[in-house]
Amino acid sequence: MEIVERYWRWPDGSVGASVWECSQNGAEAPPPRAGAVEISAAEHDAGVAALAAARAEWVGGLVAEEASTALLDCTALILAGVPEATARRMSGCLDLEVEINV
Repeated sequence: MEIVERYWRWPDGSVGASVWECSQNGAEAPPPRAGAVEISAAEHDAGVAALAAARAEWVGGLVAEEASTALLDCTALILAGVPEATARRMSGCLDLEVEINV
């Protein structure tokens, strides 16, 4: 049995890999989805790395936005008269190493 591995770039720019076991009776691997372009293993690996980096950047932005929102919420709670420790718990601001001056 032969193992066939091919790498693809899809029309949306993402990459993927396909692995088939082809029997010795001459069967071939099925064709890729419409619009796929065959690429090298190195191009596939670079594409996977680029997508992972883009995802990490996106997640980092979400984390920063969440921290900023938590700080604003905490400050608003304190201004409303809630004790700081309680405001931090309510807003999720516990892990933020910031001094809240109101």
